[in-house]
Amino acid sequence: MRHQTGCLHQPQQRFPALSACGPIAATYHVDCQNGSDSNDGLTPSTAWRTIDRANLPAYGPGDAIRLKRGCVWQGTGFKAKGNGSVAAPITLEDYGDPTLLRPVLGGVGAHEAAVLLEMCRTGLSATWN
Repeated sequence: MRHQTGCLHQPQQRFPALSACGPIAATYHVDCQNGSDSNDGLTPSTAWRTIDRANLPAYGPGDAIRLKRGCVWQGTGFKAKGNGSVAAPITLEDYGDPTLLRPVLGGVGAHEAAVLLEMCRTGLSATWN
């Protein structure tokens, strides 16, 4: 479900028979109002509902996790698993109506992180438009 293997058929100059094959990045959506954790999360209309569900996959290079504007999640914070790369980081973004408030991730108490990056070799990029 997470990654499909695909090939970019771009012949290299010195070795025209070679092509670059690898995983295709995925974009996941989380919507606290209309999502369902039984969905695949791959489109806004099939978004997950909870951060707990978003914590399950191990994300790969170029994957994006998009949180819907206007949503607030309390409790377990986002705990990224997996690794991006310098060229293709895992991104945490917002989506939806730009007039709504940015999404809010609240941890549990003073010592629970809202976003935890643990054992990640390369970065996770967070962007709020």
